[in-house]
Amino acid sequence: MNRVTRATVVIAAAMLLLAGCAPSPAPSPTASATADIDVGKSIPFATVDGEELALDACIPGDRSAGPFPSVVLIHGGAFQEGDRSNMLDLCERLAGQGFAAFPIDYRLLPATYPAQIDDTLSAVSWLRQPEQVDRFDIDPEQLSLLGSSAGGIIALSAADRLGLNGTPAASVVTLSAGGDLTADALELGSPDPNLETVVLGYLGCTDITDCTVAAEASPVFN
Repeated sequence: MNRVTRATVVIAAAMLLLAGCAPSPAPSPTASATADIDVGKSIPFATVDGEELALDACIPGDRSAGPFPSVVLIHGGAFQEGDRSNMLDLCERLAGQGFAAFPIDYRLLPATYPAQIDDTLSAVSWLRQPEQVDRFDIDPEQLSLLGSSAGGIIALSAADRLGLNGTPAASVVTLSAGGDLTADALELGSPDPNLETVVLGYLGCTDITDCTVAAEASPVFN
């Protein structure tokens, strides 16, 4: 299977699992011990301002099939809650289909933009190091991003930065991500006031009509 096809399969698999399926029960305690996949937990990839950031790793058990395309999984939670464990079920499912998957930590509020983007880029950079490429048997050029809700915004922004840096992601998948975080988006409807509060918290602003980073942080403008 060529690289373009494999990247496309990442998108198709993720959308089938998240967009087309009902919520699944938590994986059984024995799931990570099966011969089909190997699961590693709490692997540090960076330390920022004294806070350790870690990821989990779900790798197909048959290493002879590698190198594997990989997917960095970015959880949602309104930038203020949730953690990488929210993506563990998807992580294990993707590994069972032949992909290496990595749910990651990122700084939550009160850390503001672009902290979450920087943390995601740190994870990508770490995974692309030769040591980690060999450790997880992944293809560094076939690394994709998948994010849900707030994680989708982070995924889109991180993908833009990777492209600008000349180290693009193979693909990016987002679910329920906001593309326009500026005041103009308010004209498209009547968003929940709580949603505006979440966006302001992420941007580090108090007024969406006077927020200098809003356009920069909006994936639709990048």
